[in-house]
Amino acid sequence: MTKKIYNANFLNTKRVLLLTKDNKVIDRMNEKLTPLLKSFHINNSIYNSDFLLYDMIIIDIDYFDIQYLDSSLFNDKLKNFNIPIIYISSDLEFSILEYIDNVPLNNIILKNEQLEYIDIYIAITMKKNSKIYFNHDYSFCMRKNRFYFKYKEVNLTSLETNFIKVLLENKNRIVPYEKIIESVWEGKKCSIYSMRNVVNKIREKSYYEIIKNISNQGYIINDYKIY
Repeated sequence: MTKKIYNANFLNTKRVLLLTKDNKVIDRMNEKLTPLLKSFHINNSIYNSDFLLYDMIIIDIDYFDIQYLDSSLFNDKLKNFNIPIIYISSDLEFSILEYIDNVPLNNIILKNEQLEYIDIYIAITMKKNSKIYFNHDYSFCMRKNRFYFKYKEVNLTSLETNFIKVLLENKNRIVPYEKIIESVWEGKKCSIYSMRNVVNKIREKSYYEIIKNISNQGYIINDYKIY
C-alpha cells in the first residue's frame, strides 16, 4: 500500500503571534515555526499586541494567568473576531474549567510533553478552521475553494472565487485595492469599477453584507464565524 504524504504548505500564508516571557519556549518555537509560517512574532505584553494582524495566537498561561485573561481587555479586543487561540502551560488543573467558557480557546498543550509538536497542533487547528461560515446559511471551504448555500454549491466564477479567498486569507484586515488586483487579476489592469462589479456579483449570489467596502482603502470580509 502506498503511504500518502501530507504537507503543511498552507501554513506559509499564515501569521502567528506568541505571547510569552519564557526564553526557552521562544527558542524552541522559533526553531519550529519560523521556516513554516509567513510570519512568527513574539510579544510579552497583551496590551501592546495588535491581535487582528494574526491568523492565530498562542498564549503562555504560565505568564498570562487565564483568570486574568477572563477579566481583562483581552476578551474585549477579540470578542467580535474569530481568531484561533492555543494556550500553552506547564501543567493543567481542573480549575481551568471555571474559565474556559469565557475565554477564546481552541486547544491547550503542555510545554514539556507536547511543545515539540507545536507545528502539528497549529496545522491541525488551522486545517479545522478551513470552513468559514457566514450568516444566512452560506459557507466557504478554503481547501476546495467552493462556496455553499445550505450545503449546496453556489456557482462562482474564478474571479469571484479568488476575490472571496483573498479576503478570507486576510481575515480581520482591510485588503487594499492594489493587493486585490495583484492576487485576483494577477497584476493585470483592473479598474475600481470592474472590482466593484465582481463584488456586486458575489453579493447578488449571496447577500449584501458579506463583503464590506472601506472607502478609498479596499475591502474586508464581513459577517463570518469559524467553527
